[in-house]
Amino acid sequence: MSSSNRQFAVLVWGATGFTGRLVAEYLTHNYPNIPVALGGRSRSKLQAVASALGKADTSILTADAADADSLDRIVSQAQVVISTVGPFSVHGLPLVASCVRCKTDYIDSTGEPDFVRDVIDQFDDPAREAGVRIVPCCGLDCIPSDLVTLIGVEHFRRVHGESTAEVRHSIQNINVIPSGGTIHSALNLFNAPLSKILAMTGPMYLVGKDRVRSGASGKDKLVQSLLRYDRDLRQWQSSFIAFEVANANYVRRSHSLLNYGPRFRFLESIRIANPLIPIVALPILAFAATLLYLLRPLRYLITRFVNQGTGADALTLRSQYFVGKAIAVSESGRKAVCTVITPTDPGYIETAKMLSEAALSIVLDGKKLEELSVVGLGVGIKSSGVLTAASGMGMVYVERLRKAGLVLNVSPVP
Repeated sequence: MSSSNRQFAVLVWGATGFTGRLVAEYLTHNYPNIPVALGGRSRSKLQAVASALGKADTSILTADAADADSLDRIVSQAQVVISTVGPFSVHGLPLVASCVRCKTDYIDSTGEPDFVRDVIDQFDDPAREAGVRIVPCCGLDCIPSDLVTLIGVEHFRRVHGESTAEVRHSIQNINVIPSGGTIHSALNLFNAPLSKILAMTGPMYLVGKDRVRSGASGKDKLVQSLLRYDRDLRQWQSSFIAFEVANANYVRRSHSLLNYGPRFRFLESIRIANPLIPIVALPILAFAATLLYLLRPLRYLITRFVNQGTGADALTLRSQYFVGKAIAVSESGRKAVCTVITPTDPGYIETAKMLSEAALSIVLDGKKLEELSVVGLGVGIKSSGVLTAASGMGMVYVERLRKAGLVLNVSPVP
């Protein structure tokens, strides 16, 4: 609901970080006529980013993230804020609070379920009252899973007038090198109490208490199985817990807001060439995770040697990619294959694209979103609250990403 007559269409908060710089680059190079501001703590570092982009005249807004008035001063100047500053559970909540106060829509790149849960608890009702969209997880976490599900659901409703019973998303290929900021955010998850970490594995973790009645199933399990054979894909699949905790819960929130069907369930896995791989690898990963949780000095040591704001070089990033394939099943048993492919690095280059196009869905297609939220066309969208990409921007966002080069296709199974 944020005002379209504000000075800036988009404020990139954290523009000096690795992902933030890529967002700034995408927006300034692809949408030169969109008024964009770069935000952060250091004016000199922001000016360096603007100069590196060849846009020395780009507007710069500085603020102290711990000072509410300081944040409000810059947030109130923008229609949408894109935040890439993690760990979000450490730095993120004051900015969300400012966006709600200033009635500024909010997009971020988090993949931290505990942060999203805190945002839901603290800001879902205030955001709905203020008419503000708060949309976390608009990057590699959790856009491919959320939108590959949405296009399958939309296909069955549009073509067959049916709801969806199941979506099984398989990560076919993922090639990404984590940045320093991603490593810091991942390690920060281990600072949470064990009870909170275990709570994240619950299938209703991101479903608001007042939303359960819309159809989200509490009987669904987050982690389905260590090893299974998918007859439709003709592949062995294994649990990918790091992704499932974020992605599966996010998709279930979309379902709880949009109601994909009375029996809907979502599964996520990763394709494996040899069924022995998870049997060997998962115990090793579990042991490593236990060490990281128990040994705080080890986590501290890693963060001392890994700097935030660093990441792979451009050539390496452009050689990376992501391929996901989902089997969607309707209530009557019809099946469709839904595919998502990123042409380059999914974690940063394509995440910058996903974040930018999410914000521009609001900035450039705001009227279309308002119309869809009123008439409830297709699977419908919501106009305010703590939302997901599917429930906040829906197929409008899908079409923007398709035009920007992402593959999001649906093919019926004969």
